[in-house]
Amino acid sequence: MNCENHPDKEGVAACVSCGKILCADCRLKLVGKNYCQECADELVTLYSDKKEAFSESKPIAGGYGKLKPTGVPAVDNTYEKARPVKENSSNRFLLFCLIFLVILFFIALGLYIVYLLYLAPFYGDLSNVINILLTDPQRIINFLID
Repeated sequence: MNCENHPDKEGVAACVSCGKILCADCRLKLVGKNYCQECADELVTLYSDKKEAFSESKPIAGGYGKLKPTGVPAVDNTYEKARPVKENSSNRFLLFCLIFLVILFFIALGLYIVYLLYLAPFYGDLSNVINILLTDPQRIINFLID
């Protein structure tokens, strides 16, 4: 298929907004997507309108006028602002792992305390208790229940 603007050139992409076939000269790549000139202009206009709406200062409740921007001058990083922000789930996963390990630690600590208080005086060292648990667990369960 050929470019809709240049019929003598081969089309290399399609506009993601309107579907128009574009050659390499007509294709505009914004945020990793292909756009024709009209759709790109519309997208930039829409983005700049939203940017202006959010950047305008709001009046102070007491009637002191508008807040004036201070500090660092504005830098145009349109590419970074246009990309959708994905939620960082790796922090949540690390927190889950940490909580899991803490719970596991307290369970192990509780089992060790049970061993020290109840099982060690009657069954000896830990390897003997583990052997009994592997071969005849009912024996230790009955001992702890009674």
